Amino acid sequence: YEQARSCAPCIVFLDELDALGAARQGSAPGGNQEYAQTLNQLLLELDGIESRTPAAGTEGDIDASQFVVTIAATNRYDCLDEALVRPGRIDRVVIVGLPNFAERVATLQI
Repeated sequence: YEQARSCAPCIVFLDELDALGAARQGSAPGGNQEYAQTLNQLLLELDGIESRTPAAGTEGDIDASQFVVTIAATNRYDCLDEALVRPGRIDRVVIVGLPNFAERVATLQI
C-alpha cells in the first residue's frame, strides 16, 4: 500500500483474497502469527489508519491524488474473516455467476 499511495490515485487488486483473509481460528500460538499480522496490516490499510496522514499545511482533508481503491476477488466469500467483510472495509460485494449457454457462445465469438 505504501507503493500504491505513492502512485495514487490508483487501484490495488487482491486476487484470491481468501488466501489472505480467511477467518481466523482461535488464538493458537506459533504458526499462524505471521498470517494474523499480515491480515491485521491489511485491515489497517483498508481502514485507512496507515494512510490518512494529511500533508503539511492542510486541514486534514484527503486530496483525490491520495485515493487508493482496493478491489478483491475470491471464490470463497463465505470463508473470509468477519472483520474483513464488515461495512467500511469491503463496502460492495458483486457476485459474478457462471454464464449461461448463450453468454458462453457470445464470449467465444469475440
